[in-house]
Amino acid sequence: KGHLGPALAPIRKFSSRVERMNAEEFRKYGHEVVDMIADYLAQQGAMGSAVSDEGKEEELKSPTARRTLPEASTLPTLCQLQPGQVASMLGEAAPEEGEEFGKILDDVQRVILPGLTHWQSKQFLAYYPARTSFESILADMFSGAFNPIGFSWICSPACTELETVVMDWLCRALALPEIFLSTARDAQGNLCGGGVIQGTASEASLVTMLAARNRALEVHGSAAITRLVCYASSHAHSSIEKAAKIAGVQVRLLAPGNEEQALRGETLAAAMKEDRARGLLPFYVAATLGTTSLCSFDDVPSLARACDEDGECVAGEGEKAMRQVWLHVDAAYAGAYLLCSELRCLFPGLERVDSFNFNPHKAMRVSFDCSALWTCHRAALVRAFETHPEYLRVAGAGTVIDYRNWQVPLGRRFRSLKLWFVLRSFGLATLRAELRAHCVCAQSLSTLITSDPRLVLVFPVHLGLVCFRLVNGNDATRALLADLNTKGYFVSHSVLNDAYFVRVSIAHWTSNDDVTAFWSTLLPIIDVHAAPSEAQKK
Repeated sequence: KGHLGPALAPIRKFSSRVERMNAEEFRKYGHEVVDMIADYLAQQGAMGSAVSDEGKEEELKSPTARRTLPEASTLPTLCQLQPGQVASMLGEAAPEEGEEFGKILDDVQRVILPGLTHWQSKQFLAYYPARTSFESILADMFSGAFNPIGFSWICSPACTELETVVMDWLCRALALPEIFLSTARDAQGNLCGGGVIQGTASEASLVTMLAARNRALEVHGSAAITRLVCYASSHAHSSIEKAAKIAGVQVRLLAPGNEEQALRGETLAAAMKEDRARGLLPFYVAATLGTTSLCSFDDVPSLARACDEDGECVAGEGEKAMRQVWLHVDAAYAGAYLLCSELRCLFPGLERVDSFNFNPHKAMRVSFDCSALWTCHRAALVRAFETHPEYLRVAGAGTVIDYRNWQVPLGRRFRSLKLWFVLRSFGLATLRAELRAHCVCAQSLSTLITSDPRLVLVFPVHLGLVCFRLVNGNDATRALLADLNTKGYFVSHSVLNDAYFVRVSIAHWTSNDDVTAFWSTLLPIIDVHAAPSEAQKK
């Protein structure tokens, strides 16, 4: 009635229309999409065969006809399209009337697949990995179907409690300090530990930096924000700089100045002493275990010692006094390897840090995005983010975890489901075996590289990363990489002390056959771009 009357007519008309896809159509197209996903991942080589274990010649049964994917040869690992090519095939405006879903799937094949760089390919060796698994994909299907916006316990208790439990599972599996468990209490008996799933390590760095900033300002007053300064290695991920920009604080990136490329306590202590003399307030340090360029490891025990000796302590209400400088560990890539007991020697001193983060979505078969963050300062974290508007108040608040107060956004996805699926389906033993295979393949490749006098390792091999270059300089190495990336592989680069080098990040390889295949591709390229050895000259 009234002024809304005319506007309601088309709404009534629309409301009588049938939904675009009903349950039976969803079943039909769901089968078809699952077939496409299974065939695609099998084609990429990192997820096994597309045929059944019983009778290798018989394809998996499907109630619908299978779509034929583009030939693998037409889908190079590194996308070869030019900027704008994908956009030119998408049209300028959304359709006024809905289209048949089959046509949309046609365009996935025609437009989307050729426009991808294929991160699940065995030939994807760039950056750090983003592995997935069928289990994780199925969990994401459930997450999309349930679609809870899990900002508080009452929104979906399973969403909150599963996250708490699997983060405790993972904490124990990695042998992290017990102070990070959700049940951990401080000397006053207050709950102080716990884990939360963030989207990325970048978010984890921002969240912990904001918590540390808030804690410092509680002591020094809001005007002190202009004096706050944080620290990281010059090899730290760029997200530390970005977090400092968002937090409105100063950042100092410190050059390690040693062959191990490890930020050490004496370097940090000198920088903090210098800054305090200038009237600044050190409040946060980001140590990196497994840096992006080199997979180098900062010296956490000496960094913790420098933070302990910095001199000032802070305490929130009901908390014991603690050091002012918050020490965060970013182990985005390397952290998964804590599952392997023999590799834990790379991670000393974790019992002395304030927070720890790694990405299960890198090498642990959990689909992006899933970044695991733990802290032993739960109250300080919550104080930085909690708000209590009336529309979010419920009975029992304060007796359960509301993860909205552990992150920047309000809403959050049901990410713990895929972590739960992977941990249960794979089991820790299988995950460890895969991680160890990465290390073995990396060592095998490094042996081949050191046996060729035309190549040199730029940095000792840690975990699954191999860094090498041609001995005859940057231009030759740059040309080698460009050539290699036209041969089916995708490999990335970095620079150390002005030396351009190739990074081979291994996560999809499982045996020496994969190493041999890569080396066979690389050798002819080396022949083209390397300076002849003395033996070849003769």
